[in-house]
Amino acid sequence: MNDENTFRCVIIAGFLLVTPVGLYYRIRSYTGEKLDRRQEGLLILIGLRMMASVWFGSLFAYMIHPPSIDWAAVPLVPGVRWIGVA
Repeated sequence: MNDENTFRCVIIAGFLLVTPVGLYYRIRSYTGEKLDRRQEGLLILIGLRMMASVWFGSLFAYMIHPPSIDWAAVPLVPGVRWIGVA
């Protein structure tokens, strides 16, 4: 297994481990109270969701088909990549 596949497997495993924990606490925190998200400002309302969409979209693209985001690759030595995983 080459380094790229190793990092891809680590990303997928991390996602599969963290997602259920996040969902558990997200569901547990539900109160039913109506929130007016516009109070934070339009820039935050739209910008945060746009950036999250880009981030999650690229994460899923990397997990499913890494060559689809080769244009955004930064060549780093494996040691630096492992620091990023940590």
